[in-house]
Amino acid sequence: MHCWHWSQEDESTLQSVADYLAILKRSERTIDAYTRGVKDFLQHNPKPLEEIDHQDAFGYLVSLEKRGLAGQTLNQRRAALRILFDEILKKPLPKKVGRYSKKSKRLPEILGQDEVSSFFKSCADTRLRTFFMILYSAGLRLSEARNLKTTDIDSTNMLILVQAGKGCKDRKTILSERLLTQLRDYWKLYRPKELLFPSKLDPQKPINSSTMQQACKKIASTAGIRKTVTPHTFRHSFAAELLKNGVNLRYIQELLGHASIQSTMIYLRIVPESLKVSSPLDRLDI
Repeated sequence: MHCWHWSQEDESTLQSVADYLAILKRSERTIDAYTRGVKDFLQHNPKPLEEIDHQDAFGYLVSLEKRGLAGQTLNQRRAALRILFDEILKKPLPKKVGRYSKKSKRLPEILGQDEVSSFFKSCADTRLRTFFMILYSAGLRLSEARNLKTTDIDSTNMLILVQAGKGCKDRKTILSERLLTQLRDYWKLYRPKELLFPSKLDPQKPINSSTMQQACKKIASTAGIRKTVTPHTFRHSFAAELLKNGVNLRYIQELLGHASIQSTMIYLRIVPESLKVSSPLDRLDI
């Protein structure tokens, strides 16, 4: 077992990785995941940075494979190492180290409308209730909802502006009548100024993602929902519900902000009844 001591050099390296990702406008979640991956690698290889080489990276990835990590996690760790070696240490990794694993084809969990209703009925806190309603009613990612501004709510056109979503793309999604009523109740209680959901400790920063994830888990448990419920579950459930109601897949893609229709097509596997269409012959009066 290695004896590892965290050094100022290690800390500086992590900060360099974080700064590089920030320049690329990666999300807070991505930056956190990549820096955790780099930190894990440095713990696995307790030696000066100038002595770290490609074999160390290869050995680390092999150890992760043996631990049975999912393909998506392995890909994330490879990408983190690619940034560390290529951009920070200036020791470009060979292609064999950067080869990606196939992602798991596990289908995302979704909630039925009865389960969503139980969730909201079990959430007495107006702030939390409003936040999770936005995720479900508009199909937002956790990071997108956290960074919403009060000016992003367009009640005139019944739209929500999502600024710098995944891939740094702006988009518009729907604003429901029920959500608008909930937002007005929320505003009367909290009077947010710039950020719609500011941190209680620092109003200049958005609400903490871990806080919302933990709250989501707790509310789902109180509601008696046995499925694994995360903030992202509401986004999946939003898309699945639209598909059940006959909304065009391309429109769902636009609302979700998917760059590729392939990402949206996974909901066809979750909602197989959406594929059941009648033949035009059956509608003829003959």
